Amino acid sequence: MQSKIPTIINTLIGSGFHLQNLSSKPSYLLLRVYRRDEFGIAQPYVLAYSGDTVLKAPAIAGLHKVALNDDAPLVIIGAAESAPADVPVLTLEQFTGRMGGAVTSVLPLEAEYPTQLAELGLNKKPPGLRGRTDDLFEAYVHAGLQFILQGRVIRYGQDRLFEAVPDGVVLGRESIQLLYDCKAYKNGYPISRDSIRQFADYVRTFHGRYESYVGRLHSFLVVSGKFQSDSTLEARSRELYSECQVPLAFMTAETLGQVVTLLNNAPRYRQSIDWNVVLSSVIIKTKAVQAQLRARKKDKIIVS
Repeated sequence: MQSKIPTIINTLIGSGFHLQNLSSKPSYLLLRVYRRDEFGIAQPYVLAYSGDTVLKAPAIAGLHKVALNDDAPLVIIGAAESAPADVPVLTLEQFTGRMGGAVTSVLPLEAEYPTQLAELGLNKKPPGLRGRTDDLFEAYVHAGLQFILQGRVIRYGQDRLFEAVPDGVVLGRESIQLLYDCKAYKNGYPISRDSIRQFADYVRTFHGRYESYVGRLHSFLVVSGKFQSDSTLEARSRELYSECQVPLAFMTAETLGQVVTLLNNAPRYRQSIDWNVVLSSVIIKTKAVQAQLRARKKDKIIVS
């Protein structure tokens, strides 16, 4: 149960909720939260997370009293036996889905994140941050991709330092799948023929090991502060495709920060974005996500 608490709290915060208090009970975790509506009025909620425990009638009755005392609706995350019809009972996956997807790190929710990400992409260390600039950039990109894509984003990191692997991979049963690399360069990343060969090796190795389990990659994403020659990026993408039948996609750190900010303001729409469309462009632009977001709001399916 304890291992899921950060994900629940981060997901609530990422969806605009405020945590008032948290207390641990024998069979569940009790969270009192609230969220302000469009009029600025705080709407309270009582949440109970039971983990692998099935809540019995006495525990549910106790929770119902707490909710009545707080004048707040009760929501149970987990499993419950004979819960009242007016009490939603959701699995953890259903709960995070209602919130627009799990948020595993609060880093993208911080106001300084876009500015710091953009500086790191240019190999500049923002004041107050500790560590190597390239390591920090990788951590920031990982957190941003995890937040917007809602798939399983694996950062290979220092434990794979001496292996020929990219910086990370995005996986998911229903989400887009791609490899990605982070390049912090002061004067822009100069993608070369050697870079193409290296990326192609990454793709071929990944497909050789995992294609039968997860399918083929959609693209290979490169994130940097800027790129030296934007005019050559489409040609470089075609070169990689000719090598391994996976195209390159390029995203600046500034764009990633803008997309994170955009979806921070509409967190429930994250899972509705068609990332296959967005990431089919060679150069990823914020306006592509803005167009998707406008279309999903016009659908009026998701209540923000």
